Amino acid sequence: MPGAVEPTSTDEAELLHLDEDVIAEAERVHSGDADGEAVQLSRLRKVYAGGKVAVKSVSLGIPIGECFGLLGINGAGKTSTLKVLTGDILPTSGTAKVCGMNVLNHQRAVRTLIGYCPQFDALLELLTVREHLNLFCRIKNVAEASVRAVVNASLHRMDLMKYANKLAGSLSGGNKRKLCVALAMIGQPSVVFLDEPSTGVDPKVRATGWLVMCFKLDLCLSHVCWTPMPGTSLHVEHHC
Repeated sequence: MPGAVEPTSTDEAELLHLDEDVIAEAERVHSGDADGEAVQLSRLRKVYAGGKVAVKSVSLGIPIGECFGLLGINGAGKTSTLKVLTGDILPTSGTAKVCGMNVLNHQRAVRTLIGYCPQFDALLELLTVREHLNLFCRIKNVAEASVRAVVNASLHRMDLMKYANKLAGSLSGGNKRKLCVALAMIGQPSVVFLDEPSTGVDPKVRATGWLVMCFKLDLCLSHVCWTPMPGTSLHVEHHC
């Protein structure tokens, strides 16, 4: 993924191919000006077995209250970056912080703060939509007295009420994605990572702005980071 790198002698050749604002962002991060922001990456690098470089010296900071989109062609490293931030995979080098905590040193604490919709549906086919939401409410420590209300609000928000008692395995691809987004929003997480959340969602539904609406209606999300499906528009909004 094209990323921000600090101007050093070893990076001079790469800097020729980077935009000025990318270099400026790297300098901002490395100077400490991005400290305390919701998400902070510094010289993040991920190399898979076999030598494939997926993430190459990415440096950026994302302030609290910002909706940030990662854009790039397939294989650019978007999903790998989100997997590092959520603790799904380990970085080869560099640092990744969420709410000021290094994801390597504070994985358990970081996971209590985030919601994550992965690129591929992470659902249990033999659980219903409502059962998924109930399960995640308990995983995210939603107060028992509030579980029913939170579940119903999620079903209405994502237009899933009529499928509430359907098994997840019987849902269409688009409704599976909507359920994954709903699960990511449970528990009012401080940071939400959405990886191609609109894949398979009906174009008419996407056109109504269902994704942006769910951001607006959720209570005070401090940060949303997502990778839009190729060919879709990117909406950037502030919350709270």
